[in-house]
Amino acid sequence: MKQILILILIVIQVSCTSSYEKEIAKKLNEKGSQISLLNNLIDSLRVSENKLRNKYDSIKELNQQNSYVIDSIKIRLENELHGYWQRKAYYTSPNKQERLYHVRASISEDTVRYYFFGVNFPITSNVIYANIYELDYNKSVHVIDSIKFSGSDLPSISADDFHFEEFMLRQIDNLVIKGNKLYYYEEIERPEYSDSYYIKTSKRRYYSYELGTNKQAQLTNDTIISDHLFYGNSAYRTVTNSNKTILAASDNYRIHFYTIQDSIKLFKDLYSNQEIDFYEYTRKLPRINFSSKQYFKPYADSGLLEDSDSKQELFFGSMCWHSNEDKLYFDNSGYDYRCIWEADIRKKHMKKIIPEHKAIHPFFFKRLNKEYITYVEENKIMLAESPMNSKSEE
Repeated sequence: MKQILILILIVIQVSCTSSYEKEIAKKLNEKGSQISLLNNLIDSLRVSENKLRNKYDSIKELNQQNSYVIDSIKIRLENELHGYWQRKAYYTSPNKQERLYHVRASISEDTVRYYFFGVNFPITSNVIYANIYELDYNKSVHVIDSIKFSGSDLPSISADDFHFEEFMLRQIDNLVIKGNKLYYYEEIERPEYSDSYYIKTSKRRYYSYELGTNKQAQLTNDTIISDHLFYGNSAYRTVTNSNKTILAASDNYRIHFYTIQDSIKLFKDLYSNQEIDFYEYTRKLPRINFSSKQYFKPYADSGLLEDSDSKQELFFGSMCWHSNEDKLYFDNSGYDYRCIWEADIRKKHMKKIIPEHKAIHPFFFKRLNKEYITYVEENKIMLAESPMNSKSEE
């Protein structure tokens, strides 16, 4: 009897255990189904999130495209309204701390090469080295040479102010293209500072580089490398037009135009005679009746001109002429206010053609009968196209 009772208890226990396990298994199955549903829901939400993200990215991209189109339309309308030239960045230095200066262009077989200085900032000593670059039509950069610049208190000069310090203004008659060569000089000894109008040229070593060859530059005996440009001191620089009949002369705050007969004699006089006074020399030349006062207000009672954007005194920087017309291009590169202008001597008219305040050092050239100006904005070589180009195609 006792054995039967034990057997019954064992059966009851096994039965209870089996029922409990089944209950547990049932609950686990229910939990598993819920987890599976949650996983499916999560996957569905992820799909929805990705779709929403893709839609957001598409809308964002569309807005950016619309913004670009709107900005392009605004720029085009502004260009047409004011007669500005169409501008774009042609080359950007990969070094954000580098500033570019005094760009030139050479046309060969309808291709363009660019030549310019590059200086790294910040400056840490009174002697620095500037690279001379060649930028070819594939936008490949070749370092032609590295030349020494020197000055006083260079480390205190910011990148924004460097372009119109005296040692950089002196480079207006550097980087000269003649035929298939680039001529340039390195200053052996900079001139003593003088606030007079007597010429103070530096002692120089001259070089020539064969364009597009990547060959080493050679020393040259050509000590007057420019027959168009001359820099005498901080208040004296001149440039002649293409047929060398007009001289544009700047003393920083004014530009005057003179008729010249013998440009060869003029430049030999300027480069070789340290005793020439600028005003005494130019007063003997016939002056052309062209005044910029009708385009700029007088600045206070100083006798200078006022820049309309900054309300500060106007400062004339770098200059160049049209290749076959009597049009002078210049920047008014003072402190934080600079842009590029065109002065038409024949029509006696002056207008702003590049409005950006960081635009300096214009250089005019023609390619395939179209007119362009290359210039500098910080670490960029810029390219501007004349509005007359599109009109000639109509």
